[in-house]
Amino acid sequence: DFYYEHPAPSLQCEEFCWGNLEAAHPVLGARTVDEVEAYRLEHGISVEAVRGRAPPKPFQAFSETSFPAFVEEVAHELFTTDAVPFPVQAQVWPCALAGADVVAVAPTGSGKTLAFL
Repeated sequence: DFYYEHPAPSLQCEEFCWGNLEAAHPVLGARTVDEVEAYRLEHGISVEAVRGRAPPKPFQAFSETSFPAFVEEVAHELFTTDAVPFPVQAQVWPCALAGADVVAVAPTGSGKTLAFL
């Protein structure tokens, strides 16, 4: 079994990046529309814009998220140092961090639960 105790229980939401993800994450901001579409196509991701807003670009690495460093460390401990978010996580996390409501449909074992935690 694996148990991980949060190293800083006083972590506040303000430490996360809300809203303009591309400004906070230069790699994400530099990713072109063609690169994003190629990633979504390769991973079978279909995203619908709501109220005319384009969906945020997916995170393709844990380092692109605004999560505390321990999240990436745990992923590397559980999986490998090459660990990347599952496709459903890659697209759901930026949508949620941008304040959007999300409905995700994906097969069992695809990472949905962690996408919504």
